[in-house]
Amino acid sequence: MLNITINAVFLDEQSVPEDNIYLWAYHIKIVNEYAQDVVIKTRVFEVVDLIGQRQVIEGIGIANSEPKILTNGVFEYASGVLLSQPSGFFSGYYVVEHQDESLTNEAIPSFSLDSRYDHLINQ
Repeated sequence: MLNITINAVFLDEQSVPEDNIYLWAYHIKIVNEYAQDVVIKTRVFEVVDLIGQRQVIEGIGIANSEPKILTNGVFEYASGVLLSQPSGFFSGYYVVEHQDESLTNEAIPSFSLDSRYDHLINQ
């Protein structure tokens, strides 16, 4: 299995609440705990804001590359997400290819996108 940890940080100085722009950075660390090397083929993320607006983010691998993660190896990357609401939730999975070419879905832990502007919900 993959051991996936996420750290999300609200970017207060880069957000513009009066224009409904709320930005978070997140760092993902993936540790390959399989007894074989794996390749991240696809990612499918879903972001749902406080009022239920849904964004699906899909793509090849990670940042349009398909990283190979060696057994017990680590892959880390950072990215960001933009919402028009002051908070939301992030979930999803990676499609992982094993050495025998079989594919599995590896869920990422769901995490919340919180800011100090929750009182500014825009309907």
